[in-house]
Amino acid sequence: MRMFTYHLYKKGYLNDAACIPNDTFDFTPFEFSYGREYLKFAAEEFGKDHQEIAKWLYTSDLKSVARFGCPSLCQKSVYAAKYLRRCFRIEEHKVCQKCILKESCKLANKRYKKVDTKLYLVNVIRVLFMYALESTPQQLVVPKKVKISVNRVLEKVIHLSEELSHDDSSVPPSLRHI
Repeated sequence: MRMFTYHLYKKGYLNDAACIPNDTFDFTPFEFSYGREYLKFAAEEFGKDHQEIAKWLYTSDLKSVARFGCPSLCQKSVYAAKYLRRCFRIEEHKVCQKCILKESCKLANKRYKKVDTKLYLVNVIRVLFMYALESTPQQLVVPKKVKISVNRVLEKVIHLSEELSHDDSSVPPSLRHI
């Protein structure tokens, strides 16, 4: 998450953050709630601005994260996680059935109503963000496999963003040989 935060800083997504000085990067402000909320906003804006990255992400890692469940009970995070499951045709009731948060979740076993199954980067970012910052409820123990998948996808997002910013083509240079 530190790498992704620094990437957001380099790309200008943290320029208006009152919690960091203008000419230096420091992760410390993002350890507190105001900084985390601003970081979450910046990450979502990045996701909206870089939709083209979504088609190049690792499907197996995203499926691993989607199968685990929702990273929090926050409505946006829950809907984003449900949306990922819908994109990968993962049965909602199977995920909710084994979720430790299901008793307090108002959306447990409810399907995401939108029919669109296009993978949106903003939804991916919403889910990954909570896991990467370890902002999950205390009782939710995130397996190492899910953490590894989250890190791998975030690294890929950074890598693709860098490649796409150096090239106007919609296909990253590292993927052109495929």
